[in-house]
Amino acid sequence: MAQILELGEAQFTPPAAAQFRILLIDCDELHARQVSAWLADRADMQLTCCAPGADLQRVLYADPWDLIIANLDEVALAALPTALPRLGGWGVPVLGIVRQLGVMNIRAALSQQVDNVLLRTYSCTELLDQIYTLVHEKREQRARQRQVTLAVGAHPDDVEIGCGGTLLKKRAMGHEVVVLILSRGAKGGDVNLRLEEAQQASMLLNATLKVGDLPDSQVPEGAQTIELIERVVREIAPTHIYTHSSHDSHQDHRNAHLATLVAARHTPNLYCYQSPSSTTDFRPNLFVDITHHMDKKVQMIQKYHSQVAKHAGLDSAYISATARYWGRHAGYGLVEPLEIIRQLDR
Repeated sequence: MAQILELGEAQFTPPAAAQFRILLIDCDELHARQVSAWLADRADMQLTCCAPGADLQRVLYADPWDLIIANLDEVALAALPTALPRLGGWGVPVLGIVRQLGVMNIRAALSQQVDNVLLRTYSCTELLDQIYTLVHEKREQRARQRQVTLAVGAHPDDVEIGCGGTLLKKRAMGHEVVVLILSRGAKGGDVNLRLEEAQQASMLLNATLKVGDLPDSQVPEGAQTIELIERVVREIAPTHIYTHSSHDSHQDHRNAHLATLVAARHTPNLYCYQSPSSTTDFRPNLFVDITHHMDKKVQMIQKYHSQVAKHAGLDSAYISATARYWGRHAGYGLVEPLEIIRQLDR
């Protein structure tokens, strides 16, 4: 029976401190300093401040935030990104701050899918009450609507290359993410080093990493591989699975695809990603815009130092160029292409 080695689990809420990750979007330095001072000594809260501007999109997508506090006064409102409503739709609560509750401010709050509004004269106690209330409500909602994404790769680095940006996007949306590597990549170098690299990449993704012990270059398509994947599927009950395509020149990739089809037969959403060894028969019909996650995807791939030095396909310029090539199908952003096997919901 194939074994599964579990390396470094990172949950959405760290079990040790249950820390709230809070993003304050504000161009009012006095207000930002006040909020920072109020939250500075709270061990259960981590505050990041960002003014509306060029860096805001990057910061918004950098982490799975527990709460966004946004200054909705007219000066700041004009610079708020169109992404903010989508973040609210993803289950990130948004607390708006206004100087007065006029009709325009209420309309602005509704347009940004704000969960609640505080007048600028609020106290520290009122702020803390809103933080705890909104975060706990959203966490309870997430628990009821639990979304779990599983990515299956034959070797270390396969998942990050093929769908790393999509996984980062799912993580930002509140999904739990699990990466299953079927073999430890012995043909590609030192096993211990490759597993260490995989663990570092999974930490950037904030995902659970599981590693099987199937033989590199001899991953079978049958019972052994199916059983390995099925054990993880039974354990985590994924709502979305990403795996290799059948249109691939590497036998391990093709067999991983076939085994996943069987193991994931009851999973509602199943997709196949592209790899450097994919053939021209790879025909994607879903294009995921990962523009805001591209930098972090490259960082994840760069964690595989032992492979980047040997394979041109892992060069950051090549990875970015590939994403830009597929971007013509999705508004000329940076894109990961996927083949849809089954998609019952999004």
